[in-house]
Amino acid sequence: MANNRSDSVSVIDSGTNRVIATIKGVTDAATVAVNPFTNRIYVATAIGDTSRERVFVINGANNKIIANVRVGLSTLSGVVNEKNNRVYMANQGENTISVIAG
Repeated sequence: MANNRSDSVSVIDSGTNRVIATIKGVTDAATVAVNPFTNRIYVATAIGDTSRERVFVINGANNKIIANVRVGLSTLSGVVNEKNNRVYMANQGENTISVIAG
């Protein structure tokens, strides 16, 4: 779950619906997409500044940020295509799509 105001992401156990970890350092987290096959979590920021807009890539096995990818302005939604291992992020501020190789 993206915690926009606290610059973090909460990891929730789907069996118990409880927060089991909090990942800090994700500034202005706005949306989350998950690839259950690769256990990668993609968290987009929505800062409103193209020089700082990012998608953070998190390893779901250890809840560590392993990369960040520059994307377009105001990325507010994203999906993972599990078949081709691509992540599609909609950049509302530019009316564009950023495609990330998972």
